[in-house]
Amino acid sequence: MYHIIRRPPLAEVRDSFRVGLESKITRVLDSIYVDSLDIKRRIQPVDRAPDYVRTAVQDIDGARTSNRVLVKYRGGSLKVRDLMRWLAALNPQLMQSLPSASDQQINQFLKAIAQRQLLLEQADSAKVTLSPDDWRQVREEHDSTIATLTTVLNLTPEALRDSAGTSAQQRVTFATARVNDYLDRVLHKRARYFPVPMFLAERLRQQGDWSVDQAGIRRAAERGEELRADSTQAGGGAGGAPRMTPAPGPPPIDTAQHPTPGRGRSPR
Repeated sequence: MYHIIRRPPLAEVRDSFRVGLESKITRVLDSIYVDSLDIKRRIQPVDRAPDYVRTAVQDIDGARTSNRVLVKYRGGSLKVRDLMRWLAALNPQLMQSLPSASDQQINQFLKAIAQRQLLLEQADSAKVTLSPDDWRQVREEHDSTIATLTTVLNLTPEALRDSAGTSAQQRVTFATARVNDYLDRVLHKRARYFPVPMFLAERLRQQGDWSVDQAGIRRAAERGEELRADSTQAGGGAGGAPRMTPAPGPPPIDTAQHPTPGRGRSPR
């Protein structure tokens, strides 16, 4: 048996070879430069930084304005409010994992965030901006996320316009009913849970007129007790009852404070 192996001439693979080599060199140089920031700027988390982070993710509203320092570096610092802006732009599961992360893991994460904050500061100083392709990708990801959210809630601008009524209160009532229906389907495992994207949640908190409804919290607690009782009966008693799956994310924050519409600024 013979195997014929063809080795293409350099002229055929020159372009692909050049692109691959440039990409590899770029990754190496980027890594070296980012690591150099750690040395030149003396990036160092403060002693109780992990505890501060765990506290912050349990009180997100308070953390957004906190000036408590998490990381010190030459020429500046990373504060709790800065971390909240980064977490709003990252995967929501990351925030959920922070309370159970080790001190070492949180410190490494904070150093990585501080490095990226320094890179952004340098990019701003050098007048570096996003390219049209970058903006196109951002818009596509944004539109895809919003489309998914409107689908799972069965709540679209057309539905609000055609079915909700003419007044603002009628539209709020209509939208609330759709959200409640979705949450009820999630509790009964007839729908998959889809978290509100952080960028949208941040915007709603900043611009929306909202407050915590204590009566709503009581109704949710009562509904949870009803579901627990139903699952116990279905399982033949406490010993055979199926385990209830905890809701994702940190526990709800019981506070009546709410932002005034128009206050705050969205992260760059």
